[in-house]
Amino acid sequence: MFSQEIHRIHEALSQPVWMSHVVRGDFTDFRGKRLVDQRGHWRTTVYPSGALPYFEVPAGCLADLDAFPVELPVDRTAPANPPPG
Repeated sequence: MFSQEIHRIHEALSQPVWMSHVVRGDFTDFRGKRLVDQRGHWRTTVYPSGALPYFEVPAGCLADLDAFPVELPVDRTAPANPPPG
């Protein structure tokens, strides 16, 4: 998650990806998500919580998890396997 090559790895993913984004706590720096915002197989959900939204806002978080990945296409333009990190 924090490797120097993580952006290249994220961009190479072709399967549906769901990222939960929180607004409180140590893990709130999501500046890098703009690299995948336009990818049709990525979804980001922002929760008004800390690092564990499934405990703080369980109804919304678990409903989003249940809906994933049914609604997302596979990106057929990305490499089949991410390059080694």
